[in-house]
Amino acid sequence: MTNNVLRKILNSVFVSPLFFFLACSSAPNQALAWGKIGHKVVGEIASNHLNAKAKKAVLEILDNRTLADVSIFADEVRSDPAYKSTYPLHYVSIPKGQTYTESVKNPNGDIVVGIQNYSQTLKDSNQSLEKRKEALMFLVHFMGDLHQPLHVGYAEDRGGNDVALTWFNVVTNLHEVWDEKLIQFEELSYTEYAQMLERMFAKGKDHASNWMSGDVLDWVQESQDVRDSIYPAQGEKDLKYLYHYQHKDLVYKKLFQGGVRLAYKLNQLLGK
Repeated sequence: MTNNVLRKILNSVFVSPLFFFLACSSAPNQALAWGKIGHKVVGEIASNHLNAKAKKAVLEILDNRTLADVSIFADEVRSDPAYKSTYPLHYVSIPKGQTYTESVKNPNGDIVVGIQNYSQTLKDSNQSLEKRKEALMFLVHFMGDLHQPLHVGYAEDRGGNDVALTWFNVVTNLHEVWDEKLIQFEELSYTEYAQMLERMFAKGKDHASNWMSGDVLDWVQESQDVRDSIYPAQGEKDLKYLYHYQHKDLVYKKLFQGGVRLAYKLNQLLGK
């Protein structure tokens, strides 16, 4: 329920101030990893790196829809009570100086648990087609989330959501800057963005083949390793061109890694 809706209610019927406060404070957090464009970029890149068998299986499971097409499903259903249990699966909070293995786990699950569980469901040919389809849609999204460093963030600032700042004088927070602002700054469609990244990482040490290795815990650690570097300098509150220039290469790398590793995982699950 948005604040605008609540105001309309207040104008039409008597609502106690306590009810109004509780309704506002219980509104769900709207921060989403990478935003629509970023998740579609991850899905598009993954499609480019599937082997023939995995590509065929994906088309069959998704009824000819693409990975990019379904990449935001997990965010679209977050307000549906039927999917309430998936909310904590979008992220994990790990204190500084600890690994995922050492950290206290959320009893309701986290992104590592989500990726592992949906991978098992997708791989199991005895599961119904509908369950495997849902598992694939969540897996596409969570592999993107995993490569947004603030989704392997600190609990005390809610993955950068509580780091208030401005982006070109517009009030926002650090999490939203990484979800959307840095990507939107390029003014590219998701297909243009994916094509740009494919050209950038077409050869050398950053070639896709060099990132098709490891497992989810390795990738969690990589996001941990870079998360401190993306916090603005002390006293830096209005982010503009310089911040984009300083961090765009990391955005490019994490989006591309998310895509090729999604393909790597689907090739393992569906392409053998």
